[in-house]
Amino acid sequence: MSNETKLWCAVISQAITDATLPLDVTTRRERTERQRARDWFVQDDRSFRDACYRAGFEPDRVRSYVLPLIAEAGKHDQPMPQRTRKRRVRFSARHTPGVGENITNDRRDRNTPSTQETPELEIF
Repeated sequence: MSNETKLWCAVISQAITDATLPLDVTTRRERTERQRARDWFVQDDRSFRDACYRAGFEPDRVRSYVLPLIAEAGKHDQPMPQRTRKRRVRFSARHTPGVGENITNDRRDRNTPSTQETPELEIF
């Protein structure tokens, strides 16, 4: 079996896996991928036939194997939950109590060069 044939077998295998899982996930991306895999098997398009031929499979035989599995998975599909708007919370110093207060008035805790001891460095 050539590497190209192995690749196309893997493509069809992944599509079968995606198509036969129920639509019970909450992310739109995963649901869309699973639905597209189902559509790929159900619709009679050229890309499906080409993939099957390149993998060394008969397209009608693959489809007759997968369609009952898709129907069984469809029995366990769940509706997509309604999207709820999440309130964005932004954090900043001006909204946090105690942060940023009295910055300009209280400089006692700061070390300025005039009050700070600077050690003498002897380079030579």
